[in-house]
Amino acid sequence: MKAKRGTTICTLNDLTFPVELRDNPRKTNSEYSKVVTGVIAGEEIDLNYCSPVYELVPNETIFPKVEEILRRKGIAFSVQYSHTNNARFYGNFTIEDPAFGYRMEGTNDVIKFIWNFQHSYNGLTKYKG
Repeated sequence: MKAKRGTTICTLNDLTFPVELRDNPRKTNSEYSKVVTGVIAGEEIDLNYCSPVYELVPNETIFPKVEEILRRKGIAFSVQYSHTNNARFYGNFTIEDPAFGYRMEGTNDVIKFIWNFQHSYNGLTKYKG
């Protein structure tokens, strides 16, 4: 499966680094009074400057849960994860379970259901699946 242009293919572990919403230590307007900070490879990195209304949803509460639900339901799948600058994240889940595939009549071609899931810490990619 091809990753979205400009993204880096990675593992689930690469997406689930620690992240938190902090007060911005600098004097600023309210639109930038909060900072989304992640710890990547042992280094703190500011990923977004945002307002107090920004609701941080860590990747660890999303992507592993999707995998857990599919496994619990006994649905075979494969997944490819990618990110852009550790701030925009994508999970492309291909349902490999034959019960969900469609074989094209007269061929060996099988159409598989693919669930493209996306999320971001910088607000540039809307949270959806």
